[in-house]
Amino acid sequence: MSPSPTSRAGLGLAIGLCPDAVGIVRLGGWRHARVDGHELVAVGEPGTDGLAALAALENWLQQNRPAASGLRPWFSAPAHVVLSDRLVRYARVPWSGGALSRQEEDELSVACFEERYGDMSGWTLRNDVSRYGQGRLATAVPSALMDGLRRVLKAHRLDCRAVSPYFVVCWNLWRRDVARANGKAAAMFAVADAGTAVVGVVDATGWRSLRSLRMGTEDLLPTLARETVLNGLSEPPATWVHCPQPGEFGTPSGNFKILSTPNSLPAPVAMAMSGIGR
Repeated sequence: MSPSPTSRAGLGLAIGLCPDAVGIVRLGGWRHARVDGHELVAVGEPGTDGLAALAALENWLQQNRPAASGLRPWFSAPAHVVLSDRLVRYARVPWSGGALSRQEEDELSVACFEERYGDMSGWTLRNDVSRYGQGRLATAVPSALMDGLRRVLKAHRLDCRAVSPYFVVCWNLWRRDVARANGKAAAMFAVADAGTAVVGVVDATGWRSLRSLRMGTEDLLPTLARETVLNGLSEPPATWVHCPQPGEFGTPSGNFKILSTPNSLPAPVAMAMSGIGR
């Protein structure tokens, strides 16, 4: 479930799936993605598993699919889906020393999730690729949601190029900037998403810590300060926060950078745009 921004997007859709709304971006162009329009679809009765949002997306596709993609109904078009962090579970999986088999690595990931969340049956797990000696980031999405997404997109002849958690998308968009600015020093990276924040500390050994927290945006700055203490850092590290609506929390001080979305787009639309590298 890693993001795949593309330079040959063709015609298609970028989709931001949140429990309470769906952001849909119409794509055009050939060698470079061109945004031909966007809209926000409300979800009548939001649920924590994302299935109500999926039903809203399916209803929209039934009404708009041919016009939205610019293609005749019998041609496929690419779709890039970004999942709200409210629908995703995260865990940091420690470096195993390279002595485990693929199956044992998968079992280690499950154990890390179960230690934090309990029983993980009904969830689909994916591991990020990490460098030798580094802890890796792992994600889990409700299996019913993943299966439903594949079914809905296939039924409307949309070629699913990626289903990507929001934090993973944002990290892949900004990780090179963080590395250039901080080198091997510890840095904190956070993504705020309507009642949820995913906060990680990364250094030369990879992910040092990773937490997904249910919290209001007003609690973000105290949470970041607490993460500094929990990671045993003597002073706050360089901190990067991706937030679709950065005006929701106060002005920070120190080595703090807000990574916001231009043009004040609705958060689900901004989420969809991030899936194509915007």
